[in-house]
Amino acid sequence: NNCFLDYIDSSATIFESVSEIQVSQMGYTPPSGQDGNPAIPYHIYFSSMIDVYYSNLIYGRPVPSYIDIPSLPGINYTSYLEVDNDFIGYDTEGLDGLRVTAAHEFHHAIQFGYNVRWDDSYFYEMTSTWMEEVIYPDIDDYLNYLDDLFNSVSNTPFDWDHGSYPYANSLYLQMLQANYDIEIVKKIWDNIKSELPISAISTALNTYNSSWLSSLGEYGLWLYYTGDRTIPDRFFSDADHFPQVKIKAVDKFKFDDEFSENIVTALTANRYIMFSELKFNKYNFRVETNTDPQGGFRHVTPTNFSPFYPLNSLITNQLIDADNMIVILTNAGGEDLDNFLNITVGDQTDLSAIYAYPNPLNIQKAEMIKFQNVPPEADLYIFNTLGERVAVVESAGGSTIRSWSISNEKGKKIVSGVYMYLVQGGGITKTGKFSVIR
Repeated sequence: NNCFLDYIDSSATIFESVSEIQVSQMGYTPPSGQDGNPAIPYHIYFSSMIDVYYSNLIYGRPVPSYIDIPSLPGINYTSYLEVDNDFIGYDTEGLDGLRVTAAHEFHHAIQFGYNVRWDDSYFYEMTSTWMEEVIYPDIDDYLNYLDDLFNSVSNTPFDWDHGSYPYANSLYLQMLQANYDIEIVKKIWDNIKSELPISAISTALNTYNSSWLSSLGEYGLWLYYTGDRTIPDRFFSDADHFPQVKIKAVDKFKFDDEFSENIVTALTANRYIMFSELKFNKYNFRVETNTDPQGGFRHVTPTNFSPFYPLNSLITNQLIDADNMIVILTNAGGEDLDNFLNITVGDQTDLSAIYAYPNPLNIQKAEMIKFQNVPPEADLYIFNTLGERVAVVESAGGSTIRSWSISNEKGKKIVSGVYMYLVQGGGITKTGKFSVIR
């Protein structure tokens, strides 16, 4: 009964809530007026939002003045927002469409007060899309953007600003928030006033005793374990709803006895190299470069992954528990990196022997241990060092591989320490031990 249309009334409530969270709670500088003070009121207009050039619907857009605010350092603009007037026909419709648009576009209005550089627009979209998930985590409109990223991310620069790629690249900020805290993105934006985005990220990570290189390498790992490769309770919370990284045809190889090849990794990129038809169970890895390296690498299988290794190092006798693997090459530098990748066969383990893998198991990196070459008809028991039975690992049909989720018979995760296993039946009795570490 206030003479406003219900949609406009709801919009006012939603934008007030978004402003309260982004400015009052998260500490971002509010959109500025021409005098450098907060713009009160801030103007938002509603219309049927159609991109005339592409003939498609758009949720909303910020409109900067392009007139610099002289009292603020750098280049800064006043602005207003244009937002659709009904959100009918969108991927996310109705008030939910309005909600994520408010979270997204209002942060663009904030960004115009942080020293605007249009070459940094990829990071503006990354942050605004991340903000949708921060404020409205149950709507998940960002899932509509992911195909571009997963189809193209291998050997594509981090700052690629094409199509929906930078929107989907908001996953990187999701990873930072999960690894550290929500404040790290605010720290990046404080740095952006005087630094380019990747430098601003690096500076912020240094306050957490981390680095841009290790973070980019970890991002390559997080992006791999999605879709059918999702590991429960690890990496992205919505990972099972994501596509999977597309391995390019030029990066697929069948492994014989040795692999040696020069491979160029693009600047600020992860490159995924796939090796199939593996016939051995241990391999040696060497990745070399003649330049000043800002890179590293790791190998992954559908269920396990290695640490992140520096370039120009030899890693020997790496146990691979599958018939295919991916080597992820990471280049955090500002120029393409020419790597020499060499993989050879390591010292082999008797494939008929029963063994646990990985051993030791680091429960910060994996929550599943496998027992290889266990007869399907045998019983497999886990004991602690006091001789108390911890678990019985059941057979999975006719498979000779048993997987255990390191939970005891009451369903609780076990503590770190040394454990014993007993395989009994099928004509054998075999004991062994493994370690669980944090």
